[in-house]
Amino acid sequence: MLECLLASLSTAPLRLLKNPVLMACIMSNFFFLMSIIGFYAYQPKYLEHHFRVNKATATTYSAVSKVTLVFGILGSGLLMRRFRPSGRLVSGLIVAFRVVGAFVFLTNFFFYCNFGDDLPVIRGPNGCLDDVGATLASGLCQGGCEHAFHWFLIMVAISGMIKSAVSIPHVIIVLRCVLPEDKAMAMGLSGALVAISFGAGPLIMGSLVDHACLVWEQSCGHTGACWVYDPDMLS
Repeated sequence: MLECLLASLSTAPLRLLKNPVLMACIMSNFFFLMSIIGFYAYQPKYLEHHFRVNKATATTYSAVSKVTLVFGILGSGLLMRRFRPSGRLVSGLIVAFRVVGAFVFLTNFFFYCNFGDDLPVIRGPNGCLDDVGATLASGLCQGGCEHAFHWFLIMVAISGMIKSAVSIPHVIIVLRCVLPEDKAMAMGLSGALVAISFGAGPLIMGSLVDHACLVWEQSCGHTGACWVYDPDMLS
């Protein structure tokens, strides 16, 4: 029995790697999660510096906009259970959800704050300052961009719900496109890439965000956190 198990373990990975449907499904999910997790990790920072809201507001609204992910997963699960679609239809739904979700997300680029060449990165006790000789305090001046800010969050919530609806169909395809004895290893391979995406996404996005930094903290000859970002480069 042990010899049969070892023989199966030696041949199963090769079968999985040669399965085009499985690899396409797993790799598309990997790159999707890597991008979306990276975005969600730095969403509060983006809101704070692009729309000029305080940290508390950026963090709170970022968390609220992610609630719709739950509805997308639950909704797709209920639909799969109710209608039990074929594998081909499930594959089509995955493509459709990803295309529509990406389109909705890209519409966020139309919701931006145009501050021109003005980058008010300092404020005084009673508001933003134009007089460079006045007493200054650290922090961003708050921008009047509430309309674009709220629309951006709405579109993020909608796109998140649509894209999260792929989760259950993805699992169904992974289980249906392999042999019964390969299902456990297929799920393991998919889970491993999901775990990698959770680490790689924020690292890559963090590197891109760092390139948008204008002012770095300098302390005792060491570079610390970024104080000010260029909103145009963040977008």
